[in-house]
Amino acid sequence: MAPPTELIDQVRALAVQAPSRTYFLALRVRLDALRFQIVACEVWEGDSDLRWTRRTDLPAASGATRLDLERVLVTAGYVYPLESSGRPRWRPDSEHGSFWLDITMPW
Repeated sequence: MAPPTELIDQVRALAVQAPSRTYFLALRVRLDALRFQIVACEVWEGDSDLRWTRRTDLPAASGATRLDLERVLVTAGYVYPLESSGRPRWRPDSEHGSFWLDITMPW
């Protein structure tokens, strides 16, 4: 099943709305109880001093899977770090029960 076009549009808009391409971006997703579908997706931005600020939400990600989100990111031209297995490097956030994915904006 293809990810929602709304999600693709929201992800593409991130690059247009970014104040600086030198800033770092990360997505924080919270999954449902079965850890399958995304319940919430936030976009965070870090500056050169590594101060992180919540920038926006991606409401169209709700109900999608992490795989859907990964595919949308690649379609929009974003890149993210990979594990040695070739899978995206999602970092668990035990404090909030969520997962982080660092992303690099398309040039």
